[in-house]
Amino acid sequence: MMHTLADTKQNAMGNTPLEKAGIEIKVGKVVSLDAKAHTVTLGAGEVLSYEKLVLATGTEACMPPIPGVDKQGVFTIKKSMSAMNALREKVHQAKKMVIIGGGFIGAEFADELSKDPDAEIYLIEIMPKLLLTVFDDEFCDEITLLLEKQRINIRTAVRVVSIDGKEGVESVSLESGEKIPADLVLLSIGAKPSSKLAEKAGLRIIDNGSIWVDDYMRTDAEDVFAIGDCALKRDFFTRKAAPVWLASTATAEARNAGTNIYGIRVLHQIQGMIAAFSTQIGGKSFASAGMTCRTCEREGFRYVTTTAVAPDRHPGMLPGASELKVKLVFADRAGVILGGQVSGGSSVGELINVIALAIQKRVPVRELDMMQIATHPLLTSAPTVHPLINAAHQALAKLRSTIK
Repeated sequence: MMHTLADTKQNAMGNTPLEKAGIEIKVGKVVSLDAKAHTVTLGAGEVLSYEKLVLATGTEACMPPIPGVDKQGVFTIKKSMSAMNALREKVHQAKKMVIIGGGFIGAEFADELSKDPDAEIYLIEIMPKLLLTVFDDEFCDEITLLLEKQRINIRTAVRVVSIDGKEGVESVSLESGEKIPADLVLLSIGAKPSSKLAEKAGLRIIDNGSIWVDDYMRTDAEDVFAIGDCALKRDFFTRKAAPVWLASTATAEARNAGTNIYGIRVLHQIQGMIAAFSTQIGGKSFASAGMTCRTCEREGFRYVTTTAVAPDRHPGMLPGASELKVKLVFADRAGVILGGQVSGGSSVGELINVIALAIQKRVPVRELDMMQIATHPLLTSAPTVHPLINAAHQALAKLRSTIK
């Protein structure tokens, strides 16, 4: 079976960069935190004192209340090399695999498993479409078609009622009555903040399990910070708690905490979660940042949206050219960008970062319409039809037509 990496060790980060920075590494499990005494206790009994403490405990996989989730052959994605190796070994042995959850992990895992021509793969999603919380319908539908072309059997808008078998998994039963044979099940229905240590220490925990932090990543305990997936995320537009956990956000929060840990030096570095995502399915890239049309409707935002398409090279007959599609969402009347979605070739990965920065800086449609860009036949769309600028231009025309 072909895989993106030959060995899980190729994805491991060594200690050398940290050691070169003068950081002492201790391997052990922290079992308790005394925020008043400024100490943490390790499992072996060692007590460490601190001036400043940063909690970066991440998330843990959600276990759904489905009968049979504890059977052999049922896996979750764990941030553990041994767990990943055990899953990898089982994947090599399995031929009938069921993935429960059609978000990024589920879709990407299905895409990777489909490289085995003998594997029979089912992807089950309780929502009406795959990746529904991140993309609008046309992008969700395109991702579904790409996965189906890779022989992946997709079931949406259906619930798993049980995972069946004796000691090990043998099949998965759906509420529709369908029974799917399986010798491996992957649960990818999401994660929850790993905040038990903080909760036991009396730190403030919000309803979704995240550790409460202020704009500088400070918890409500003196000298204790929290960053990454365990810490509260606030939506950029609504300031509501946002259950979105991304490595890119975690690193930005780490820089925020590191800058301000011994006194506030930079004000309001992070103004909220923009939720910028990118993925590749079936060899095609997809990305999203900010609000989708569906999110706008749910939150009551009035919006204008446009889509523009062009080859990502010019002329489009050049070898390696692919269709680049850009969809932008702007606030009605105000004309400020709210979100964007992109699909196409590898340029999608950085184009969505341009859109994310535009959202972060609250760029109005007129500035995107007049955006000055670098172009090259082998690298970009033609400047006359660049889809980012053209989508903005169309949105500007729509906004002008509504102003009487």
